[in-house]
Amino acid sequence: MGDVSAITRLHERGHALKGEMRELLDLADAEERSLTAEEEQKFDRIAVDVDKITQEIERRERVSSLPFDEGLIREATTVEHAATPAMPEARDLTVGGEEYRSQFWAAMRGADASEYRDLTTSTGGSPYGGYTVPQDFDAQMYEYARFQGAISTFATTITTEGGGTLIVPTVGSTYGTADLTSEASAYSESDDVFGQVSLGAYKLTRLVQVSQELLQDTGVDLEGFLARSLGESLIAKEEAYFATGTGSSQPGGLSASSAGKTAASASAITADELVDLYHSISPPYRSRPNCVWLAADSTIAAIRKLKTGVSGDNTYLWQPGLLASQPDTLLGKPIYAHPNVATIAASAKVVQFGDMSAFYIRRAGGTVIQRLDERYAELGLVGFIAHRRIDSELANTSAVKHLVMAAS
Repeated sequence: MGDVSAITRLHERGHALKGEMRELLDLADAEERSLTAEEEQKFDRIAVDVDKITQEIERRERVSSLPFDEGLIREATTVEHAATPAMPEARDLTVGGEEYRSQFWAAMRGADASEYRDLTTSTGGSPYGGYTVPQDFDAQMYEYARFQGAISTFATTITTEGGGTLIVPTVGSTYGTADLTSEASAYSESDDVFGQVSLGAYKLTRLVQVSQELLQDTGVDLEGFLARSLGESLIAKEEAYFATGTGSSQPGGLSASSAGKTAASASAITADELVDLYHSISPPYRSRPNCVWLAADSTIAAIRKLKTGVSGDNTYLWQPGLLASQPDTLLGKPIYAHPNVATIAASAKVVQFGDMSAFYIRRAGGTVIQRLDERYAELGLVGFIAHRRIDSELANTSAVKHLVMAAS
C-alpha cells in the first residue's frame, strides 16, 4: 500500500505543476505575447520537475507489478548500498549551459549558498571576483545597446580566455612582388613587409544598484533589466574608445588612421574632398564588404547636401538605401552615423573611410558580475559590479584613412 499512496501523491504533485505551466502559457496568450525570459526560466524548471515525477511514478509502478519478498529485497539493498556509495548526479555547469544560466540568475537574486558554491566550482568563477555571465547575456546587452554604425560590427574580434599580451601579425602597404624567371634560373626573392600590433586587456567597469524588492519579485525580468542597463553603458563606452582611443593607458581607436585628405576649410567639406578621400584607399581595400564610411550625424547632414556639381548636375553624392535593411550610401559605399566620431571643427578628424576589418578588437573572457549585499543594505539596495576586459588597435593604417579639417 505504501507504493500506491506514494504514487497517488506523485500524481497529485505532477498535476499541480502542470497547472502552473498552463497558467504561465495562459497569461502570455491573454496578453498576446511570448513568455518573458523569467517566465521561460520558471517554465523550464517546472518541466524538469514534472519529468522527474513522471520517471519516479514509472519506476514505482514497475516495481509494484513484480512479485518479490520484501525482506530479501530490503536485505540485499542494504548490503548493496553499504558496499557501493551513491554517485552524485552528473551536472553540466559550463558557462554556455542552461543549468549554469539557471544557477547564475538564482545566485544574482540572492539564492542560498549552494548556488554560489556551484558557480565557484564551475568554469564561471573569475579570478577577479564575481562570476562570468551566461553566454546569451552578452548577446542581450549588444541587442539593447547596438547602433547601426557600431565599429565592433565591422571590426575583427579576437576572444581569449586570459588577458595576457596578444601579438597580432599584420601586413602593411608593402607587399612582395612576382617576376618573370627564365628556365633553370634562380627565383628572385621579394618578401612582404610584416608588422605587428600588441593587444592587452583594459578593464571596463560599471556599478548598478537594484532594489531588494525588485530582486525578490520573481515576476520581474532581472536579466533583461541588467542587460539593458549594463549594455547601454559598457558597450557605449567601448565604442567611444574604438572611435577615439589613444592607445596610451586605454584602447586604441580609429582616430589613429592616417590622413587621406585635408579639407581646405575648418568648417565645411566639399564633394571633391570626399572623392579624394575615397581614392586614398587602394582598390583591394575598397572592394571588401567591410569598407564603409563613418561620421558624426551632423557631419552626415552636411554631406547629404553636397552635389556632384559637374556641368550643372544637381545629383546628390549621398544616396538613400532603397530598402529598410539597406544602409544609405556615399560614392557607392555604405555610410553610418557614429556618435563618437568628431564633428566638424578646426583640425578635427571628421570622416573615417576604409576596410574596418583592419581594426582589431580583443576581448579577454566574458562579462563578469559580482553581487554586493552589504554595501547599500541600509538603503534597501543591492549593488552589482560588472566588468569586462578589452583592447583595440588599427592594425593596418593603409586600410582606413580619415578626412581632417583645416587648422583654421
